[in-house]
Amino acid sequence: MTKRVHNFNPGPAALPLEVLQQAQAELLDYKGTGMSVMEISHRSKDFEAIVTEAQNDLRDLLTSPPTTRFSSSRVAPACTLRWCR
Repeated sequence: MTKRVHNFNPGPAALPLEVLQQAQAELLDYKGTGMSVMEISHRSKDFEAIVTEAQNDLRDLLTSPPTTRFSSSRVAPACTLRWCR
């Protein structure tokens, strides 16, 4: 493997190697679905799980109570999370 470079131009942007390797693997086959994470329908259970995990992670990062709700706007191919009070 070549020497890893940490790019701080746009801000701390270095990702751990294991994160990059997981993203690489899931780009071709997301959790055994046989599809890339970018190919999964935004109406599927797999996608719903991604949204739920993202909302829970955001709630943890913001140290928000479990009663905090988030609104997600699904605009193919992206899902945008918005803060709601």
